[in-house]
Amino acid sequence: MNKPLRNDKDLAELIGLETPQAQRALSWAVYNLMVFDKKQKDYGPKNISGNPCPELAVAIRSNDKVQRLMNLLYNNKQASNESIFDSWSDLANYGLIGMLLNTGEWDSPEEATTLPELGIEYQEIH
Repeated sequence: MNKPLRNDKDLAELIGLETPQAQRALSWAVYNLMVFDKKQKDYGPKNISGNPCPELAVAIRSNDKVQRLMNLLYNNKQASNESIFDSWSDLANYGLIGMLLNTGEWDSPEEATTLPELGIEYQEIH
């Protein structure tokens, strides 16, 4: 039986993350998934899949975030609404939504059972 995971370091070790950057990124990825889950409860899946071309719509939303970031960073401006950090988080989550759309998993009624490409079952992580 696998040992229970107590923190992100345990998960990083389990999936073989070796660099400090990847290990720190894992913590932020978990944070982004928590944000993703919270927002999905408010929006529901149809805010994406209800669009006639959902993958393109996510690409456009991603571009909006990129343009916002470029404007703020290039012009050294302070954000007046959502923070630059929040824009980066949204952009990361749009990437995940795009990946789910691209693989046909966005509207799948089934829960995922394995980590893509790694063959690690989620139950091994929990």
